[in-house]
Amino acid sequence: MKKIKIINSYKYLLAIVGGLIISSCGEELNEPTLIEPSHRVVYTSQVDFNNTIEVGGDITFGDVSRGVVSRTWEFPSSASMNANTSDAIIKAVFNQPGTFDVTLNQTFKEDAFDIESSNTIGKEIDTTFVITVLEEIKATFKANYINDDGTLGDELIIADNALNEVTAGKSIRFTNVSTGVPANFDWEIEGGSTSNETLTGEIDAQYSIFNEEYDVTFAATRVRPFGGDTLVVKNLIKTIPSTEPLVLNKLTDKDGKIALEFSRAILDSSVDIADYSVTIVNNGTTIPSNILSAEVDSEQQNLLLLELDGENIYNDDEITVAYTAGSLFTTDGVAADSFNSNTLIFNTVNIIESSGTDYDYSFEGTTNSNWVFSGWDPPFNEYDLTVTTDQAQDGLSSALVKMQSGVGTIFTNRNATGDFKTIPVETGKAYEIGMWSYVTTDLSAIGTGEKPAWRFFWFPGVDWGVGDVVVYDSDFPTNEWVYSSTFVTFSEAGDIRFEIRGFNAPSNPNDLEVYIDNISVSEVTLRP
Repeated sequence: MKKIKIINSYKYLLAIVGGLIISSCGEELNEPTLIEPSHRVVYTSQVDFNNTIEVGGDITFGDVSRGVVSRTWEFPSSASMNANTSDAIIKAVFNQPGTFDVTLNQTFKEDAFDIESSNTIGKEIDTTFVITVLEEIKATFKANYINDDGTLGDELIIADNALNEVTAGKSIRFTNVSTGVPANFDWEIEGGSTSNETLTGEIDAQYSIFNEEYDVTFAATRVRPFGGDTLVVKNLIKTIPSTEPLVLNKLTDKDGKIALEFSRAILDSSVDIADYSVTIVNNGTTIPSNILSAEVDSEQQNLLLLELDGENIYNDDEITVAYTAGSLFTTDGVAADSFNSNTLIFNTVNIIESSGTDYDYSFEGTTNSNWVFSGWDPPFNEYDLTVTTDQAQDGLSSALVKMQSGVGTIFTNRNATGDFKTIPVETGKAYEIGMWSYVTTDLSAIGTGEKPAWRFFWFPGVDWGVGDVVVYDSDFPTNEWVYSSTFVTFSEAGDIRFEIRGFNAPSNPNDLEVYIDNISVSEVTLRP
C-alpha cells in the first residue's frame, strides 16, 4: 500500500481533469471500448491557505481521480461531514482547535498516475491532509511598568476600573497575549504618547498629565482565516503626581513652530519667553532669531511651542533651544532645570512608508537573506549583518552590523526571488535621507583622518559625491538611538534602489558594532 502525506494544490486541477476527459473522449472516438485511465487527483478547498481554518469553519475535500474502484475518507471525531465516507466530495466542519489528519484510502483499477509527481504510485494509495484548526481570537494583553533603567517592572491589573497608578512622566509597556494566533493589532491608548507603531504586538506609552483616568482599547485580528476580537478596558490607568525632574524628550516641529516635548504636562501660566533662547545654524552661518510667542499646545499639554519673530525654520537648519531655570513648572508642581537641547528633528513623512513600497525601512518584515551583499571589492566585503530583536528604535527589530577596523559593507534590500526592493522618487524636489543608529562599542579611540560612516548610493542616477548620512567620531553618543541624515536631489524620477555602504575607517582601531533602524526618505524644504 502506497502512503502519501501531501497537500495538493487544485489551482490547475480543472485544466488537468478537463484534459483527461478530452483525452478519454478522444480515445472513445477512436476505440470501440472506453478505456478509463487511473489518475490520482485530490484536493482541499483551503490548500492555498495551508489548510488552516478557525473552529467551526469548514473545508471541502475532493477526489476527482479517474479509475477509482473504492475510496474511504477518515475524519477525526471532532469533525462533522455532510456526506458518506465513500463519496468523492465531502464538506467537513471542524469543531475543536488543534492539528488533525484527514486520510483518504483509494483503490484503483490499475497502477495510478500521480499528477504532482508525474509517476505511477500503485493501485492502493493512502493520502493524508494535515488540517490546522485555530481557536477563535480572544483579544488579551498584559501591561508592565517600565523601570528607569529600561527593564520591565510589575504587571498592571487588567480590569475595568483597576485604576493602576502611573506616575506622570513614566511609561507602560503593553504586550499582546491573545489566543487564536492573530496577525494584526491596533492599539488605542488614551492619554499615552507612543513612540513606536500601534500596529505591532508590543507598544510603549508614556503618560504626561497627572490626575487623569484613561482607557485602553486593543483589537487583535487576522485576515485568513478571518477572525478578530476587541478588548476595551475602562479606567485602566490613573496618573499621579511626580517628584522627579522634568525631562525634555525631544525637540521637533509643529505647524511651523519649534516644539519641545517634555516628559509630562507643563503649567501654561509658568511659561515665560525670557527663559528661552533659540540658535539656528545653516551651512555654518548663524541665523538671527527671536522668540515671538511661547505657549503650551492646546492639544498636548506636555508640548511647548515656540514661534519665531519674522523667521521661518527649514529642514536643513540646525536648531537648538536653551532654557535658563526660571518660572517653568509642571502641572504637578516640579520646577524645570536648565537645559541645552539636542538638535531639532523635524516631523517629516517617510515616503518609503507612505508610498506603499515593500522596502523594509524598519527591518520588521525581512530576514538576513533579504539584505544582500552588493558584490563590491575589498574592503567592502567583510562584515556581519543580523536582523535582530535585541534593539529597536521602534517596533521590534533592527539590523546589527559588525565591521572590523578598516573594512566595510555594501548591501541592498531584495525580495525572496532576488529582485531589488525600490523606492519612488521625483526630480526637482529636495529629499532628506535619514537613519537611526545605536552604537554599542567604544568610539573614544577614533583619531584623525576619514571617520567611520554610513553612506547611501542609489541607482539609477547615482550621485557618487553624495554626503554621509552619519559620521562617527569620538564624541558620538553610544548606547542610545541617534538620528542622522543628509540632503539630496535625484537626477532621475522613478523607482530607485539603495546601496547602503558602511565603512569602519582605519581611524577607528576598534571593531564597530552598530544597530541601524528606520531608514527614511522624506520630501523637505531647504533654506533659500
